[in-house]
Amino acid sequence: MKDHRLASLKARLIGAIPSDVRFVDISHEVSAYNLVEAAFLFESAWNHFPSGTIHLLWIYPLESNEIVIARCQGHIMIAPDNGLLSLIDGAGQMEYYKSKTSAHEYPHEFVFIAELIRQCIVPNTEMPAFERISQIKQRIALQPVYSRNEIRASYLYADRFGNVYFNLKQSIFEKIRNGNRFQVFFKGMEPLTSISKSYGDVSPGEILCKFNEAGFFQISQYLGSAVEALELKEEDSIQILFYD
Repeated sequence: MKDHRLASLKARLIGAIPSDVRFVDISHEVSAYNLVEAAFLFESAWNHFPSGTIHLLWIYPLESNEIVIARCQGHIMIAPDNGLLSLIDGAGQMEYYKSKTSAHEYPHEFVFIAELIRQCIVPNTEMPAFERISQIKQRIALQPVYSRNEIRASYLYADRFGNVYFNLKQSIFEKIRNGNRFQVFFKGMEPLTSISKSYGDVSPGEILCKFNEAGFFQISQYLGSAVEALELKEEDSIQILFYD
């Protein structure tokens, strides 16, 4: 939000697309070049938007001049072919396309982006302005390690409230849990033994764990910062043990 690029891009879009199109900002504060963080933030938000939404994921570095247009569940996503889309859950269900024109044919990258979005707005299931492709650049995301009665998950992201998210989805947790009791161990603290539905399930200052709207496991401090209280860092992980 600090620099001029966002305003410049929106100015181009305003002049190129229908006036009734609405802009919604997800985030402009992704750590520089951090594709994993960008994927987490996008995955936590995109499927709350209605079908027909066009998402622009302009995360650098541009490791190639290729731009990918993806379709998934009625949504369209435009991103550089740098592996970002491969990190998003459900990437295997996406259809991929590339533009029949190159960014080099336009006087500025924002003009090219505006044209891509304009072409995506035109309702046509065949997407005639684009060419279907079978592969995109892949990135390997760090996955939780688990066995029959244990999960080890890694620090993924911390938001401005000090909530810490881990690379563990609720679907995996419930599969391994299989209805059993569990203990969450981290930083030598007393283990957590229950999943909260809301922050208010505990008293102010207490530590809790829950799943966010996108199903990511998180550790939080009610009315406080888990990052500060537990001194959590990017290289940290948690251990979850399950027992009858």
